[in-house]
Amino acid sequence: MRRRLHPDLVVVLLAIAGVAALHVASALTTPPLVTLAEAPARSGARVAVEARVLDVTHGARGRAITLAQDGTRLLALAAEAPGPQRGDVVRAVGVSDGEKLSIDRITIVLQAGARALDPSDLARSPQDHDGTRVLVRGDVRDGTLSGGGSRIDITGLPPPTPTGVWLAAGVFRYHSNDASYKLTVDTWTPAS
Repeated sequence: MRRRLHPDLVVVLLAIAGVAALHVASALTTPPLVTLAEAPARSGARVAVEARVLDVTHGARGRAITLAQDGTRLLALAAEAPGPQRGDVVRAVGVSDGEKLSIDRITIVLQAGARALDPSDLARSPQDHDGTRVLVRGDVRDGTLSGGGSRIDITGLPPPTPTGVWLAAGVFRYHSNDASYKLTVDTWTPAS
């Protein structure tokens, strides 16, 4: 006498097979991850990039998103939909045309201000953070926030105490003409 599989077990096995097939199909169709500097050279190809959002402009036909990575900037075009904000780190998948990226999928990898940075992190690539919301951990002294061998001038909300280690949330500005860094703080939190 031959035993038959229970119908519930058959459904579970089919579901597992379906999920596995989707996973394999996704892995096979995901384009290679390239740097933002490499994307223009791959004109006509589908690519994936991870970069920080510097600006988002909404228009009649969608969004124009300025991406930045290691000093390189690239314009990306996406459909109008809820999406990333300034300062978010995103993974964008789309087709490069040499001058811009036409995005068909964008996901937020790290929200702006979700991870504390040192002033030295901002000093390494200030152009990648200019105008974005950041969370900075540093030692407050004489109107600056210091850490890792770098310092940032503080504007906006003054610190609760004139010295000490704090987390400051605000908008970072880089002025290339005089190589100055400014953080307009709107929230202070004691660092533990």
